[in-house]
Amino acid sequence: MKIYALLWLSLFALAAGSVSFAQAAPGTSPRATTSLAFANGKKIAIEYARVPRPQGKVFGGAIPFDQVWATGDGVATSIQSEQEIRFPEGSIQKGHFSLYLRPSATQWLLMVNQKTGQDATEFPANFEYARFKLNHRRLPASTKPVQQLTITLKKLGPRSGRLIFAFDRSELWADFNEGNGKAHIHGEKEDDDD
Repeated sequence: MKIYALLWLSLFALAAGSVSFAQAAPGTSPRATTSLAFANGKKIAIEYARVPRPQGKVFGGAIPFDQVWATGDGVATSIQSEQEIRFPEGSIQKGHFSLYLRPSATQWLLMVNQKTGQDATEFPANFEYARFKLNHRRLPASTKPVQQLTITLKKLGPRSGRLIFAFDRSELWADFNEGNGKAHIHGEKEDDDD
C-alpha cells in the first residue's frame, strides 16, 4: 500500500503545472467499452480503463475534490459519437472527444475535451470543450463498493440514454437525447485556477 501512496504523490507532483490526478500506475488497468445505438442506427461508444478502487477514503481522499480526475489510466477515456448528443445544459457535436470528471462535495462535473489520444494523466485545459453537471447518489451501505471504475451507456428510449459512472460508493449520471444537429450549445464552462 506504500507504493500506492508514493504513486499518488508522484502523480500530484507531476501534474502541478496543469492538473492533479489520482490514478493507479499508468496503463495497468484493463480496457473496456460501452456503447449504444439510437433508433436511427447512429452509435455512441466510450472506451476507458477500469481502474481499481484505492484503499481508504476514495472521493475527497485518494481522489481529491475540486480537481480534474482522469476516469482511467493509460490513454484518456474517450467518447466517439456518430450523432450530436444533447444534455440538459448543452450538447456535444458528433465526433471524438476525451472525458474527465471533477469530483465535488457539492456538484460533480463531466468535462469534455477536444484533444484525444493523450495520456490519461494529461488534461489539456486549452482544449476544454464543455462541462455538464452530473447527478450523484451515494450507494447504500448495504451494498459492496464498486471495486473497478464502470462506465455505462444505458438506453432509455429510441432517442435517449443515460451516461453512468460507478466507482467506490458513488454513482453519477446524466441523461441525454439524440440531437438534430441544427443547434449547438456548449455546456457551461467555468474559469478556474487548475
